Amino acid sequence: MILRHASSAACLALIAALPAPAAEPAPDTRVPIVLTSAEREYVLAGMRGHIQEIQTVTSALASGDREGARAAALQGGTRHFATLTDHPPGLAEKWPAAWKQMLRARLASFDALAEGIGDGDSATQTMQRLSTVLQTCAACHAAYRLASGSEKP
Repeated sequence: MILRHASSAACLALIAALPAPAAEPAPDTRVPIVLTSAEREYVLAGMRGHIQEIQTVTSALASGDREGARAAALQGGTRHFATLTDHPPGLAEKWPAAWKQMLRARLASFDALAEGIGDGDSATQTMQRLSTVLQTCAACHAAYRLASGSEKP
């Protein structure tokens, strides 16, 4: 009988320790950018590429490969972006002006990261530049979301 009460008490303690049920999620107030399926896949592939560039930069820096880190940063910068010709027609016209400003800031932050690595920035300076890259990504993701063509903005 004592074991049974102990088990019941343990179960009650476990239940009490569980987090409370989540409240209704807050509405998504980010600005929707309505894209076709092909446009959305193109944009998401680009975002995944930028995450890979950041991972390559950090991995290369961790192993002392500054040139590899610089090369990866250049892939996220202005000059590489200017060479891209595979974007879906009409995509650029769908971006809000503020999104385009964030894009330019992201490109410039990758350029500055590559330049700093090439110039021999300290680890602290390099991490500050990398932080700026990630701040531009975070700001954009906080402000905008990709929406499907069937979704109402």
